[in-house]
Amino acid sequence: MRSERSYVAGLYTRLDAERARVKDEYDAALRGNGGTAVERDVEVRTSAKQMKRLDVADNGLCFGRLDTLSGDHSYIGRIGLLDEENDYEPVLLDWRAPASRAFYVATAATPENMRRRRQFHTRGRRVVDFTDEVLGRPGGGERGDAALLAAVNAPRGDGMRDIVATIQAEQDEIIRLDHPGVLVIEGGPGTGKTVVALHRVAYLLYTQRERIERHGVLVVGPNPAFLNHIGRVLPSLGESAVVFMTTGDLVPGLHVTAEDTPEAARLKGSCKVLDVLAAAVADRQRLPEHPLPIELADVTVRIDAETAQWARQEARASGLPHNEARAVFSEIVTWVLTERAIARIGRGWLTRADREAWEHLRTDLLKELADDDKFTAALDELWPILTPETLLAPLYTSPERLRAAGADQALLRADGDAWTVSDVPLLDELVDLLGRDKPADQAVERERKAEAEYAAGVLDSLISREDLMDDEDHLLAQDMVYAEDLADRFLERDTRELVERAAADRGLDLPARRGRRGPRTVRNGLAGADAALPGPILHRGRRPRPTPVGGRSDIVGHHAGALLSQNE
Repeated sequence: MRSERSYVAGLYTRLDAERARVKDEYDAALRGNGGTAVERDVEVRTSAKQMKRLDVADNGLCFGRLDTLSGDHSYIGRIGLLDEENDYEPVLLDWRAPASRAFYVATAATPENMRRRRQFHTRGRRVVDFTDEVLGRPGGGERGDAALLAAVNAPRGDGMRDIVATIQAEQDEIIRLDHPGVLVIEGGPGTGKTVVALHRVAYLLYTQRERIERHGVLVVGPNPAFLNHIGRVLPSLGESAVVFMTTGDLVPGLHVTAEDTPEAARLKGSCKVLDVLAAAVADRQRLPEHPLPIELADVTVRIDAETAQWARQEARASGLPHNEARAVFSEIVTWVLTERAIARIGRGWLTRADREAWEHLRTDLLKELADDDKFTAALDELWPILTPETLLAPLYTSPERLRAAGADQALLRADGDAWTVSDVPLLDELVDLLGRDKPADQAVERERKAEAEYAAGVLDSLISREDLMDDEDHLLAQDMVYAEDLADRFLERDTRELVERAAADRGLDLPARRGRRGPRTVRNGLAGADAALPGPILHRGRRPRPTPVGGRSDIVGHHAGALLSQNE
């Protein structure tokens, strides 16, 4: 006992020294001695993350020891510690390291070349007792499962505890399972599904940290009470880069304020609702009841039902999401309108044989249409830019729109914006169906180019005429920095880690990728542990889109005759 207490005390001494070193690095990064602001910010966050990892290791730092048949022994704990003065030999193995696996899977029947497993019982930093389990064929006075029985019989607290010191072989097999796809853990109440899944998350963060932290870890629970119950397990294992949320939190900026009737919840949870959503999107792609006049400088053109029908047909055939397909719709409409306008303006003096004059006139008309508010309003009426919220909320409040989408009237409600938990997956599905708002993205790109042009002007102003006339060589501003780089320096950099950004905005603009692999199911019949979410979570993404149909010249050739022959 004295020897073990001394060794564990030495581990805590190393832990304190490591904390002091990381604390010094953190303080130096805060003082900002050298490096850019971004580099210092990264150093501060890296050091803070390391400090948090070392802080959670204080409770139960070392909980076991393995003795091999050859007489060597190794200590197992929450984190790994190395002896820097002895060629970085491990003095404490992380429980997730491959060398620690025998601590959990070795049995009397399969000892894994181990002679003994020792499990420590600690109070604070002091070892108060230990239990030895002789592997192979134990003698009469040796105990086997005392550590597990002690953990099972220990009084329950307010939240779920980690089981890192008492993981059983069957649980360890699930935690370390080499399966890259979705893993589903099944079992009855109280069989340890949740706690095993959370330990698997910690294991994956240890073995694939760079890849998984880049994509992030999301733990989804049925309600906040459940998340509070399990929320301390991963931090106690040294992993804090995880986001916990309920299904009602999955859409950024959305607040669940209402509750569905059982019938409405059942309808929203059925596969038929996918057809309803697709029909609701199609219903917003309208045809004009009467021709919509667009007054240009020299002529008035009209968007009639035939033109809109052709444009709608080609936009839908492109296979693009609704918002992105608007560009196809607009292209067809503008082509038809400009062709009609050119034919009327050039009547008597302009023919198609004069392609240069014809296209020059089209360019002027396109610019005029782009600046015409009535034309933009007509496009918005026939093919509006939609968000999931602006499509779903009006659908819920309109019996006519529900009927047009083939939806049950049980979905009708007075307040369309009173979101429920069952609305969250529907809003997420609509992100796929609607797509991005390309005009908004293009506006951001135009702003970036404008800033680069301004920066180029600033650089030019730094050069005097005398500098250019001087015969001597000079190092000019343009020789040291590009205009784009100068503009980028004034962009606000977000150096937060992924998990911090996710916790702040509750997700990303677009859904992540759907996993392609099928789920792997493990039936967990383990008793004596707490409860359960699937382990690795693969991200959700867009469904495959059909390949766009043909080129624009093929489309024009197919429909042009009928549409352009119409009289205005």
